[in-house]
Amino acid sequence: MAALTHQVSTLPPDQQDLIQRRFHLRHSHGEIAASLGRTRVAVSVSLHRICKRLRSDLEQHARL
Repeated sequence: MAALTHQVSTLPPDQQDLIQRRFHLRHSHGEIAASLGRTRVAVSVSLHRICKRLRSDLEQHARL
């Protein structure tokens, strides 16, 4: 869990905010989109890309 927390802390602030809203506050993609003035699809794509990057970074970290 510490590795994940560290990886999230390296993200740009806007990406950290998306992760916080989705996984800590448990907001839906639609709720996040409405509060940020973005479309639900744009939020979904952003979260998918962020999670993909985090997965890749964590896998590389685990190999070390």
